[in-house]
Amino acid sequence: MYSHYCDPDSAWGHYGVRIFFLLSGLLITSILLRPSAQEPHRKLINFYARRTLRIFPAYYVLAAILAFESADVRAVFGYVVTYLVNFYFAFHATWEPWQVVHLWTLSVEEQFYLLFAPFFIYVRRSLAVPILAVCVVAAPVFRWVVFGLAPDVAPYVLLPSSLDALAGGALLAVFAKHLERFPDAGLIAIMLLFPAIIFLMGFVSERNDVAVEDFLELLPFSALLLYAARGRAGPLGTLLGNPVMVSMGRISYGLYLYHLLPVSILVRVSEHFGLGSVFEKPGPALFAAAMPATVLIAACSWFAFERWCNSLKVKFPN
Repeated sequence: MYSHYCDPDSAWGHYGVRIFFLLSGLLITSILLRPSAQEPHRKLINFYARRTLRIFPAYYVLAAILAFESADVRAVFGYVVTYLVNFYFAFHATWEPWQVVHLWTLSVEEQFYLLFAPFFIYVRRSLAVPILAVCVVAAPVFRWVVFGLAPDVAPYVLLPSSLDALAGGALLAVFAKHLERFPDAGLIAIMLLFPAIIFLMGFVSERNDVAVEDFLELLPFSALLLYAARGRAGPLGTLLGNPVMVSMGRISYGLYLYHLLPVSILVRVSEHFGLGSVFEKPGPALFAAAMPATVLIAACSWFAFERWCNSLKVKFPN
């Protein structure tokens, strides 16, 4: 959101996506690792049902609104509703239409769910772990190769490009018990490698940077997630546990999903009233107008239907 509202050249949006994928792999695998008396096929059905109830309703509401509002979105609507918009961006080497540019991450996520859940449920753990490790190593190689063929978009948005983060998160879940013994001081030391990695990668080519930097950054990002998962006391714990932060966490999916909708509306309104390009470029005006609007839309979405859909997940136990 910061990148789209304030600074499109900032790398923080990309870092956020990488942490999101790492966290997603960790959480989804943790769910699949929970002891269950269910038959494998029932566990798989319940997994897909729970993911559908959480992700699909708001996603398709947004898709319908954007299709009504934008002819450009209508032109790629088939890709959007089938969670294949990342393929559209990759094969057309474009980030347009910008109203759905962020949905490539959800496309990757859904494609990962579709393939990973049956793999992890049905494949023996002794075989699954080495395969996940291979995915972690293969992803930067894939990015390097694809960058040489089509450097603009494809190295970033295809599922194999993100498998080091997704599979890396899965491995964190598998070895969670062992990692509990790792000292906090060690995790903090690993987190402090992050600026050093950024500095060193400034001396390599863009192709190597895309392939290698994202891979190396998984180490401090993993340490960050492990450190946060242990729970924090003191001022930081108080800050993260206050009602406002908890509420923001509850609507975080909506915040990400809807955050370009107010921008699209603001651009149309400014054009209609002859306000010029005040909202067409990232900056303080866009942030001041779009941020509270996004929070309001996400909150309304949660209370209007997401919360009810989420409550149905009890019918599909893990």
